[in-house]
Amino acid sequence: MPSRAALLRTMKVAAFRSIHSASQAWRTGGRAAGGIALAALVAACGGGGSDTASSAPSVDATCKATAVAPLRVEAYRPSTVQAKAASAAARARMPAGAALRTVRLEALGASEGGAADLPGVQTIGPARSLPQSASAPAMAALLAWQTLEGGSQVAALRFQSAGAQGLRLGIVVEQLPAAAQLRFYPPDGAVVHGVAGSEILAAIARNQQAGDTSSAARTYWSPDVGGDTVVLEIELPAGTDPSALRIAVPQLSHFRVAPQALAGAAAGAASPAAGSSGAAAIVPKAGTADFCEVDSACNPDYANESNAVARMLFVDQGTSYLCTGTLLNDTASSGTPYFLSARHCIPSQTVASTLTTYWFFRAAACNGASLDTRASTLKGGATLLATDSATDTALMRLNDAPPSGVVFAGWDANTPALGQAAALLHHPNGDWQKLSLGSLRQFSSCTLSADGSSYNCNAAAAASGNYLGVQWSSGATAPGSSGGGLFASQNGARYLVAHLTAGSASCTVSGGMDFLGRFDLAFAAGLKQWLAPTSSACVSGAKAP
Repeated sequence: MPSRAALLRTMKVAAFRSIHSASQAWRTGGRAAGGIALAALVAACGGGGSDTASSAPSVDATCKATAVAPLRVEAYRPSTVQAKAASAAARARMPAGAALRTVRLEALGASEGGAADLPGVQTIGPARSLPQSASAPAMAALLAWQTLEGGSQVAALRFQSAGAQGLRLGIVVEQLPAAAQLRFYPPDGAVVHGVAGSEILAAIARNQQAGDTSSAARTYWSPDVGGDTVVLEIELPAGTDPSALRIAVPQLSHFRVAPQALAGAAAGAASPAAGSSGAAAIVPKAGTADFCEVDSACNPDYANESNAVARMLFVDQGTSYLCTGTLLNDTASSGTPYFLSARHCIPSQTVASTLTTYWFFRAAACNGASLDTRASTLKGGATLLATDSATDTALMRLNDAPPSGVVFAGWDANTPALGQAAALLHHPNGDWQKLSLGSLRQFSSCTLSADGSSYNCNAAAAASGNYLGVQWSSGATAPGSSGGGLFASQNGARYLVAHLTAGSASCTVSGGMDFLGRFDLAFAAGLKQWLAPTSSACVSGAKAP
């Protein structure tokens, strides 16, 4: 079975027979190695699935025994958000004028990293190998240590991937002092992002505790500082021998488009192509929004739901992807940052650890050219709590507190009623937030093809359909929309009832249908242990489950 990246590059156009047909063929963009279980849906809306995703942590026995499942929870907007204690702004410590060695890659070749994407299918950053720094001994030979006043030692190394609009370094950790400090900044040092060795070690521990024993679990993905060059600076405390540090940087993720530059590019975006038969292309839901997408700022009635939604950027096997996720309330309105998205976006704890979320990533005014002044980015990753392959669900707890002004979305764990009006808040192609409006048309049951490259969705009864089929009357979906929350109205309030997984809807396909994983089924399958427990220990999220 080809890798996810290969599927994204080689995906052919699938036939979409009729939205009224009992069976619809769907082309997937997921990753599979050695086959995929029937219930393990493959990525069809951006990001990508996992062939052998590491298991999420098990549910605490006390939570299981005491959990009560209320079927509807209102949205919660806290007056304040409990943020982590502010730390001193990071600053570069490398002595001025010190010569830095450079690990350099030439411009990305046309055939490298899937540069020739199909229309509508775009990863934000392919993986690139770095042979010069691929092993701990090679890395050690590149670092020239300087002793600072006070006895600490610092070394720095410049990485350049020519032509990149941004990049993230994949740092494999063999040995790292907890008191070490790693810093990342552009050549001019204008912005410095610092992370403590202890924080990196904690992320690695979460990955390994979830069952990942590969080198990916020991890889820390640096924050993006913009541009094609980043400086990695390492400071060791006084008395620490550099031999206590054993790290390698065997690869980086090369952004072909700057995350901050995706918005507003839709005007020149090409429309998705149709297949040779004239049928609609079924594409993964990551690039620029198409012409029919509707700016969420143009409908202030959805402000609460909009404030619960974030754009997601994450790394899997060195490649960077975009999806959408939603902040959820719990029965205690505890303010715990539970975050829902699609499993094909975040299939494992190792991927969750790479997560960056962009909040209020939308226009400041309807169809405006300025970004919302509240736009904020969290780079601390997430703890994966549960996944449900039957509904393509991933529930996480963000490692950082969300910014002030967010809303924790309400949700409804009752069986959805067909015919209801519904709204999707999402980031098609990574663009500023959009709003799509439609209705719940059918329950659907999906089966995977034998080769794992496509699956058929049939109309089903509520008892057997694990997805909702939705048609849009305004807007559509695209790469990057995956995981976006679908809201339905009850008694004047809106509640999350599903999240986007796959479909054929696009600006050029009239009547295309999208499939969304049912929240009520995922809730019953296990999400209730976190979102609706009676034990305060479960609600607080203070201890790892």
